[in-house]
Amino acid sequence: MYERAYIQGTKSIGAFLGKTFAKDIFPAIDEEPFSILYSSNASKSNTPVNICIAALIIKEIFGISDDELVENLMLDPRYQYALHTTSCEEQPLSE
Repeated sequence: MYERAYIQGTKSIGAFLGKTFAKDIFPAIDEEPFSILYSSNASKSNTPVNICIAALIIKEIFGISDDELVENLMLDPRYQYALHTTSCEEQPLSE
């Protein structure tokens, strides 16, 4: 499974999310190809594309549901660190 390929060699999920994902994978997500989908007009702020894509990658790697992903993001600082949302007052994918 995907998870084993990415996590192999790390000591924990936290090490994978913190060291590998947050420092290598997340910064490599290019938002530019998605800019056409966003309005330049003043409107409610959107969740950044890199957070959405990163969350989907984590969801697939760990084989979790949408609800589990949102719950983990709300309650687990390792997920927040991986998605660079630790300083957010409200998590961007919350219900």
